[in-house]
Amino acid sequence: MGASQWARCEGVTVVVVGVGRREIGRRVPFFEDWCGKVKGAFGMPAMREEGQQTLEAWYMDDSIEDQRLPHHVNPRQYVSIEQLAGLGVLYWRLDASNYEQDPELQQIRKDRGYTYQDVIDVAPDRLPNYVDKLKSFYIEHIHMDEEIRYVLDGSGYFDVRDLDDRWIRIWTKASDMIVLPAGIYHRFTLDENNYIKVMRLFVGEPVWVSFNRPQDDHPIRNDYMNRFRNGNVQLCVG
Repeated sequence: MGASQWARCEGVTVVVVGVGRREIGRRVPFFEDWCGKVKGAFGMPAMREEGQQTLEAWYMDDSIEDQRLPHHVNPRQYVSIEQLAGLGVLYWRLDASNYEQDPELQQIRKDRGYTYQDVIDVAPDRLPNYVDKLKSFYIEHIHMDEEIRYVLDGSGYFDVRDLDDRWIRIWTKASDMIVLPAGIYHRFTLDENNYIKVMRLFVGEPVWVSFNRPQDDHPIRNDYMNRFRNGNVQLCVG
């Protein structure tokens, strides 16, 4: 299965599937012909090649054990990049060793308007108020804007709700960049390595405001659900 991506077109969310494996890391050109409306450049999710790491995601169990454990259901049920794209989750595989000068990252930032960036270390000895911060990260919430995270070192879990309210755990590692859409229920935790270094990106000045669940009547949540729940997703083969 090829890589996938989504875009809005006349109120419809379009998921593009089927770009070949050799397109890893390439930027999809402007899709100006889609309804004459869609004008944007979208990064391609990485696909597995020989020796190539790719993003891992799976459905979670309901255990209340240590949140840093994988929490697979039994039997294990993995989630594809295409399924994540159908929820609005975007993914790029970049080069974290060259993040300060990476032209691919620079192009993504230009295309998507990410003008702000900072870098944060999340670890017991590196983040002030570590225990309280990690607890707050793991509270289910939404944002009014995208959440953009580029993992530079270490690893951690981003959990998102699917359209049936089931948890999907996304395991991010160095060189993974993901975008969570505004309005999606999500949370974050470290894994058992207890360390992650991430770049946070934002359009304009950052707004560090979260809205803890329940937020089912929030306009941003309603907009998200209207885009993805109400049949406004089309699958295109590219």
